[in-house]
Amino acid sequence: AGLILNKKNVILQGAPGVGKTFAAKRLAYSIMGVKDPNRVMMVQFHQSYSYEDFIMGFRPSEKGFELKHGAFYNFCKKAEIDSDNEYFFIIDEINRGNLSKIFGELFMLIESDKRGIELQLLYSDAKYYTHTTQTQYDIHTLHSSNLYQIFTYVKNKDTEFGDKPHKVSGMLLYAATDEVIQPDNIYHMSGNRISVRTLDLNKDFTEISDQLNAIVKEHFLKTNLD
Repeated sequence: AGLILNKKNVILQGAPGVGKTFAAKRLAYSIMGVKDPNRVMMVQFHQSYSYEDFIMGFRPSEKGFELKHGAFYNFCKKAEIDSDNEYFFIIDEINRGNLSKIFGELFMLIESDKRGIELQLLYSDAKYYTHTTQTQYDIHTLHSSNLYQIFTYVKNKDTEFGDKPHKVSGMLLYAATDEVIQPDNIYHMSGNRISVRTLDLNKDFTEISDQLNAIVKEHFLKTNLD
């Protein structure tokens, strides 16, 4: 128990079926001083487990796609509200998951001396638009903030190369909506090419992959011709 309180994380190793998961729960209850399943959560990692399952990600809904919080995010928020009590998160089959893929930018926070540090989450500033264009005086235009955000990233990268021969371009990729007009434009801003394309996600994965390959091929082909 003292090791857990000090290190914050421990890995129980042993042959299958020896009771590691049972022991982990019992250990958590002993430290809590009460058997309270609401303060202990267990998930099982596997090869397909991802950041979107664990932390947050976009999921299909009746309205299209919505940002959904994962198991670990919800559990942490629950513990944050009840900071006077101890909470335990148990990961079964941890060796089966890709830890970098699952934890993402939170990987460093596993270390006990990094607890309490705040990090910007990958999807925390992500947005899903039911309308990818805005209408002003019957004219359809892009959300200018999106365009200038990607332009800022491109110009920052452009500056990093300095005088070295290079080409830096960017792309905005929107999910298709029910709008009649979908974004399909090319902009040249201060010498950099910005493509804006639409991806129809209401297809099977093979067709989505074909769309992405075609978009990427066209983007880099035209960039090299500029």
